[in-house]
Amino acid sequence: MYDIGKRGFLEAVKVEQDNRDVARSDYDFIIHGSHWEESVRRKRVRKNKPVLTIPVLKPVLEKVINRTRQQTPSIRVKGTDNGDANTALVLEGIIRNIEHSSNASYAYDSAIEQALIGGVGYFRLSVDYLSEDSFKKGVLIERIPDQFSVYADPNSVSYDSSDWNDAWILFEANKEDYKDSSDFYVDSKIDKNSAKITLCEWFHRTKSYEKVYLLTDGSVVTAKEYEEDMDYYLVQGTTIKDEKEKVNYKVKRYILDSEKILKEDDWLGDYIPVVPVYGKDFLDHGKRVLRGLLSEAKDSQVIYNISRSTLAEMANLSPKATYIMPEGSVIDAGKWASMHNSEVPFVEMDMSKGSPIPIQPAQIDSGILNQAESALNDVKLITGIVEVEASSETGSLNSSLGLSTFQFEDNLARAMGHCGKMLLNLIPKVYLPEDITTILGEDGKEMLVNIGSFDGKYDAIAKAGLNYRTSREESVSIMQEVLRTVPDAAPFLGEAMIQNMDFVGKDAILAKLKGLSEPKPVENLPPTAEQQVLMLKSQADIAKATNDAKRLEIEMMRLKHDMHMDVAKLEQKAIEIDSNHLIKQGSLDVKQQEQNLKEFTLGTSIESKLIDDINAQQQPFNGLQ
Repeated sequence: MYDIGKRGFLEAVKVEQDNRDVARSDYDFIIHGSHWEESVRRKRVRKNKPVLTIPVLKPVLEKVINRTRQQTPSIRVKGTDNGDANTALVLEGIIRNIEHSSNASYAYDSAIEQALIGGVGYFRLSVDYLSEDSFKKGVLIERIPDQFSVYADPNSVSYDSSDWNDAWILFEANKEDYKDSSDFYVDSKIDKNSAKITLCEWFHRTKSYEKVYLLTDGSVVTAKEYEEDMDYYLVQGTTIKDEKEKVNYKVKRYILDSEKILKEDDWLGDYIPVVPVYGKDFLDHGKRVLRGLLSEAKDSQVIYNISRSTLAEMANLSPKATYIMPEGSVIDAGKWASMHNSEVPFVEMDMSKGSPIPIQPAQIDSGILNQAESALNDVKLITGIVEVEASSETGSLNSSLGLSTFQFEDNLARAMGHCGKMLLNLIPKVYLPEDITTILGEDGKEMLVNIGSFDGKYDAIAKAGLNYRTSREESVSIMQEVLRTVPDAAPFLGEAMIQNMDFVGKDAILAKLKGLSEPKPVENLPPTAEQQVLMLKSQADIAKATNDAKRLEIEMMRLKHDMHMDVAKLEQKAIEIDSNHLIKQGSLDVKQQEQNLKEFTLGTSIESKLIDDINAQQQPFNGLQ
């Protein structure tokens, strides 16, 4: 197994050599200021010529680093396959607490800085006891301070470490603790500490295949589980609907020296616990190339330094004017020679032999000035510093600066998304269902929760944008932006904005703001002259309006009285008409009644006569009976 690890490491060294050489050169140039070739620098120093190093690239790097720190992505968890939303919130709170307790922002910042300078940076995960007195373990996110100590899987093509099957991390240990060991590997480009020994931490992942079944009841079981419970499934009538090969991963960790494996143990997760953050990442004839932000700008920086050094040299020589002197006219040659180096109140010469004639020094060449300016413009165009200056005036977050460096921010988001997946894979294996752990909410408040079971599938993504430690900070930032745009909204947002801040004396300020928002009683102050004039005018207007209203009311009353009189007359006329009609109608009714009486009397006499006739006709029959 040792031979497999050592051969793989040497292959990784070979594959990464070109990228590492460029990265070391960039570090020396940007961080250590090694802008001049050593032979050129020595030659100019020997001739007392200026050797200026003006780091115009460093401010660019610092601005981009600070921008990425402001917009560090945050990990979000979501359910994918029967994943519960509440469980996703608990998992997200656990991850947030892991980041807080591990000071993970330091690891993220260090990795992106390494990527911006050297093309790639790293951070890692580890599992350790929560404290010296505790037997509970937790997950930690840790910084890898030296990017050159990590050697990645040479066969990796992914944007993260999800396809890594090997990783090597070199570290130094005290020789006294490993007396029988020797260095695993010594890089000739690194100064070796004689009191230390270089060992290697090797992570190796293997995979195996297992057959799984999809049953007709929707459950997924392994072939072994199905065979063990086959009788139960037959009784239930559950059969196999589909099958496939499932990949299982196992990761082991080894500590290696120059000859043997010193230690080995199992890693709980399915992924190698090293997360890369890449810079500029592209393929060149099938070979992976990694570059930092400033690699292409180094030549322009060199030209700028040479131009500025030449200008400094010409400026240093310009005041030293040369004179043509008549022979024998100089009385004290020493004073004449020291005129440019010290204050000499006067010099003596024999004017009878003629006056000195000064020779004008050479003027500064405008071509050199243009060359320096062009080099600086090249640096700006290559790195995007022009957009940096423009965006600083507008304060816009979506400026061209973000576009020119977005690939670095996006690669950090991808790395943190993969870190979230690794944490989701580790948490159920590290935290037991009966454990009670601390989670951190979006508002920054800590809560104790029972872990319970993590049923279902969950996925992690990294949300890019401005980084806020809590949702309250985000609320304050949004309200400040609103106030910047709409200043008149201060009376409505001021109290809410202070409420979401954390500082000493907040409650006292809130109480004062509340008092200011309450309506105040109006004080009885004597009116001013202008107010008195307005009051008198208002009173006159009110009196006029009152008189007009009274006149209108009297007129209305008169009209109403006249109208009532007209109505009374009309009603009297109607009564008289009705009376005459009734009298005429009454006489007609009497005549009608008399006519009806006559008709009734006539009818009655006819009826009586008919009855008498009938009775007379019935008398003979009565006698026969």
